[in-house]
Amino acid sequence: MTTGSRRTVTHAVMHASDGTEIPYHLDGDGPETVVLLHGGYGSPEDWSDHASRLAAEGFRVVRPYLRGHHGSRLAPGTEVTVERTSQDMVELLNLLAVERAHFAGWSYGGAVVLDTARVAGDRIRSLALLNTFAAFRSQSPVRDLGLRLASTMAGQIFRLPRKLQARVVQRNMRTMVVNPARKTRPQLAEAFAESVRHNSLSPDISALMKAAYHFDARPWLATIRVPALVVTGTKDYIPAVLHRELAAALPEGHLDVLPGGRHTLLWDHADWLADHYLGFLRTGADPTPA
Repeated sequence: MTTGSRRTVTHAVMHASDGTEIPYHLDGDGPETVVLLHGGYGSPEDWSDHASRLAAEGFRVVRPYLRGHHGSRLAPGTEVTVERTSQDMVELLNLLAVERAHFAGWSYGGAVVLDTARVAGDRIRSLALLNTFAAFRSQSPVRDLGLRLASTMAGQIFRLPRKLQARVVQRNMRTMVVNPARKTRPQLAEAFAESVRHNSLSPDISALMKAAYHFDARPWLATIRVPALVVTGTKDYIPAVLHRELAAALPEGHLDVLPGGRHTLLWDHADWLADHYLGFLRTGADPTPA
C-alpha cells in the first residue's frame, strides 16, 4: 500500500471508568476522527497501513487495544464483554473531546462498532464493517441451522483446557488468517501470529470469544441511521449470507463484495479497501463537521 509520508504516531493510555488500562495509538491531526478497531486476538497493528493512509489524507486516526487483549490491563474483577468494550469506546471519545467519529471494525471489532452504535448512536458519523457479523444467525431456516451447529462446535473449543485451547486457536488462526496473508503481507501476518500467541493463552479472551458467538445486534440494526459500509470477499469464512443480511438490515447500508477476497482483505487487498473506504468517507458518510 502506498501511504505517502508517515505521520507521527502518538502512543497513550486511557484509564477506563472501572480502572482498566486501554492503550491507543493516534495518527494524524485532521478535523475528522476515524476510530479503527482490530479483530479478535489481534492488535492495533492490524490497521497500521490504513492508519497511515488515512492520516496522509487528512484524518485523525485512533487505534485502541480492545479490552482483554494483550496490551490492555484489566482492573481486578472487571468485565470482558462486547458491551463493556463499547463503553470503552464512548469513554475514549470523551477523553479525546470528540463529539462524533467515523468507526471501522474488522471481524470481532465490527461487533464492537455495532454495539457502540447501540449505546451511543449520536456519537457515530458512519460505520465500516469489514469481514464482520451482526450475529451468527440467519433469516434462512436451513442456513440458520447450519450456522447454529457451526457456532456450537466452535464454542466447544473454549471448554478445552487452556493450553490445548490455545493450540487449537493458534492452528485455526494460522489456517484462516495468517497463512493466506503471508503470501502478500508477511510482516503483518507475522505480527498477527505473535498477537494470537499472546492472546490465545488469556482466560479473558477465551470468555470474550465464547460470548461473541452469542452476540446479536439484529434487534437494533434498524435504529442505526448513519451511512454504513459492509465489506467482505467471496472467500471469507464468515458466510456471505450474514453480510448480505447485515447490509440489508441497516437503513443506510451498502455492501461491497470483492471476488476472491478472504477474511484478510485488510492486508491482501489493502489498496482496494483503502480506496473504497476513502471514497465512502468522502461521498457516502455524513459531511457534518465533528
